[in-house]
Amino acid sequence: MKSFLKLKKYIAICCVLVLFTSIAIPAFAYDQAKAQEYADEWVFKNNLNYAIRSTADCTNFVSQCMNAGGFPQSDDWYYNNYIMRLFSYSASWSAADDLKTFIKEKNGGTLLGRWAKTSYTNLHGVKYYAYIENSSNILGLGSEIVFYDFNDDGKMNHAAIIVGTGIPFSPSEKYDKGDLVNAHTESRQHQYWHLDQYNSKRDTTTVYCYRLKV
Repeated sequence: MKSFLKLKKYIAICCVLVLFTSIAIPAFAYDQAKAQEYADEWVFKNNLNYAIRSTADCTNFVSQCMNAGGFPQSDDWYYNNYIMRLFSYSASWSAADDLKTFIKEKNGGTLLGRWAKTSYTNLHGVKYYAYIENSSNILGLGSEIVFYDFNDDGKMNHAAIIVGTGIPFSPSEKYDKGDLVNAHTESRQHQYWHLDQYNSKRDTTTVYCYRLKV
């Protein structure tokens, strides 16, 4: 009788452990279309549900896009709204360098490439900068985040989200097809991923692209 009771207890414990494990490690589906739709809907305006009081909104915008795509909030990456316009958020939600660290170390995201200026080149009579590595085909799952280190000191200063590939809305240098980004603080919609034409620090900028692990 005692052996039977022990066996029942053992089976009950195993069932609890299986149930706990299935609850504790939920899977999530990332919807790239929803993230990109959100990026286009809010690129020229601010969503007041994310009322961060900062003059720099680039990473807050990228985090909103990730969240709209179904990327789950956690203790390491979050935004919380409370009553009476009170809110809190993680540094990784709002600061480019912290978001890059979160994607790399907590999310296990993949570094697809790193690009920096090398030299002037002529293409069809147009002068433009070449990059260290080939920039083609960085768009894949639609879950790529681009970071910009303006001072080449290893600290990210800006972030954008890839939203597709094609010809930018406002091409000025090249008309080749390329991967396109949306970004705040200065609103940029469907512009080439390197944002050269808008970057006064282009000579010292290194660009990184990470793919989220989803």
